[in-house]
Amino acid sequence: MTLTRRTFFKGAAAAGAAAMLGAEAAGASPWFSPLAPEQAHAAPVEEWKPATCPACHNPICGTQVKVVDGVAVEIKGDPNSPTNQGRLCPRGLSVLGGLYHPYRVKKPLKRTNPEKGLDVDPGWVEISWDEALQITTEKLKACLEKDPRTLFTQTGFGNEDSFKRLIFESAFGTPNGLTTSGPLCADHFGPMCTKGTKVDRADTERCNCLVIMGRSVGDEWGLAHRNTKEYVDSVARGMKIVCVNSRKTNAAQTGEWVPIVPGTDVAMCWALVNVMLYERQDVDEHFLKVRTNAPYLIEDVSEELKGTKVCFQDYARDEATGKPLVWDEGAAAAVPFHVVG
Repeated sequence: MTLTRRTFFKGAAAAGAAAMLGAEAAGASPWFSPLAPEQAHAAPVEEWKPATCPACHNPICGTQVKVVDGVAVEIKGDPNSPTNQGRLCPRGLSVLGGLYHPYRVKKPLKRTNPEKGLDVDPGWVEISWDEALQITTEKLKACLEKDPRTLFTQTGFGNEDSFKRLIFESAFGTPNGLTTSGPLCADHFGPMCTKGTKVDRADTERCNCLVIMGRSVGDEWGLAHRNTKEYVDSVARGMKIVCVNSRKTNAAQTGEWVPIVPGTDVAMCWALVNVMLYERQDVDEHFLKVRTNAPYLIEDVSEELKGTKVCFQDYARDEATGKPLVWDEGAAAAVPFHVVG
């Protein structure tokens, strides 16, 4: 018989199947190999694949991901990328940690505890995708039948990339949506509640003196955001700029530059607070009481770690109830927090 390529592969497959069956009959694993351990497995397949960094909501950095036998094991900046030119920030270099984190969310979660509040366990349980879709469908149907405007959407980082979400809101018929990072990042929650924007958006239109510490509104980061025009207009009308920075930035050249020594910014912040409270005495008390967490009392707890004093900030709590303590001016005492009304 003439040996062709087809008959060769057929014969090899048949021989392999017979060997596996024979090994199973003998009680061995079907993947048993008579070769030495270092020869039993083929050499791992390694390759570098091009990708885009997903670590932030400005995905412009090119990356290269090392994949070994289908598993991503390393990531680095792509030297061929015109944006980052092979560089990658610590956040981008750590994305593999999130990919394989043992506590990452892998299934939809459903809240089982209707009670909400500080220190209350939501009682999250994993559910199937079918159940999650069923719950979502029922909720959306109820909103649609009552009034489409009863649907309120709120998203965080990355929402600017989701054009489908914008189309869905319009098709559903609701104008009520908030694209904020507030629910995800504590840095943004306060400014979103008080000014309707994130920390990079100073209310310069109503500001007469802007103190910039470390981060410059009118420099690299600020120019990429919506407040650039308002900032320039405010400077033109006479708003005073005080830039506290160890380097002389563009904003420092626009106004007064305070060349602070690195590491002394906390002391300066407390000095400013002292001036506002005890010298000028023109603090907006109503704003602090109603719109901030100023009434809450914080425990003064610290430890020495490697020769450095480290403060552990947490609410001072009532021993009986465990609730946070707030200052009651009427009683002139610390009382447990409770919702009025």
